[in-house]
Amino acid sequence: MQLTSNLFDYFSITGICNDLFRHVSTGQQNIILLIRALVKNPPMLALDEPFQGMDFDSVNRAKQLLNEYCKDRTLIFVSHQPDEIPSCINKYFKIE
Repeated sequence: MQLTSNLFDYFSITGICNDLFRHVSTGQQNIILLIRALVKNPPMLALDEPFQGMDFDSVNRAKQLLNEYCKDRTLIFVSHQPDEIPSCINKYFKIE
């Protein structure tokens, strides 16, 4: 529970912690889904367009967090936006 609170603080969304999921913005929903995935502490994380709807600051925070989190884990990251890809990604599969 403390990790969840810390991540809500990290993303500056503590004000929505009691709101219904359907009542928050798409960007906030995606932050919540990312937090939910991270608190489970899986050895492998697969994310498909996780930053969709997030503002610039939230994307940067999420990339920073994923770079730290994935130092000893596997991350599969799907995106159509190359600038969203965290720097911890070192292998690419590109379809043209």
